[in-house]
Amino acid sequence: MESADLQKLNEENKSLQEKLTGKNADYFFSLKKALNELEVPETVQVERLNEMLKAAVESQKNGVTAKTLFGTVAKATEEWQASSEKKTSALPDNDAPGWMWLDSSLLLLGLLAFVAGLMGAFQKDHLATYGILSLFVMGIVGGGVFLLMYRLIYRFERPGADQSEKPGLLKMIGILVVGMFIWMLLYALTMAVPGLNPRINAYVVLAIAIVAFGAKYYLKKRFNIVSAMQPRR
Repeated sequence: MESADLQKLNEENKSLQEKLTGKNADYFFSLKKALNELEVPETVQVERLNEMLKAAVESQKNGVTAKTLFGTVAKATEEWQASSEKKTSALPDNDAPGWMWLDSSLLLLGLLAFVAGLMGAFQKDHLATYGILSLFVMGIVGGGVFLLMYRLIYRFERPGADQSEKPGLLKMIGILVVGMFIWMLLYALTMAVPGLNPRINAYVVLAIAIVAFGAKYYLKKRFNIVSAMQPRR
């Protein structure tokens, strides 16, 4: 969870705590004390407390206490400890720009290589429709363009994202246009140097596509890389 999301939930939790009855306030005070002694991570505490506080505030209107809802503090603490161990064992979202660029580049390279290899397989010479240099340049630079889109647009659609860093519309469009222009320019340059950009056997290019897709899948699972292709909800 990002710091902005954490801060937002913390503020909401404080507001909910002010609405608690005396008994429920004592219950959550004891619960948080027990959780802190167990060193349950703050991110786990804040998220789960938000859910519990909402339920407690709503239920107390009908005379139902937090203890009735969640059991004794000891019981709730045991459940939290199990939840904490499960969450801390999972990898956090990896939104490092380098990893996201690599993830996008491998996906784009795989798609382009698959199309170029498939089309080339039906031609008499069995050569891919794109030169090998063009494929890698389009994949790598295109991955950078998709990362730009994430940095300029998609990351601000995440809940609690700091909108103060969001660029203005004209600046955003300008940066994306420049990025697309550089992408197309570098592709054109690779086409202008056929000696360094040979068209190779279509089946070899299809194999490159398989390797690219496989590498993307493995790395994404291994390092939990955030995709630059879509907003994170």
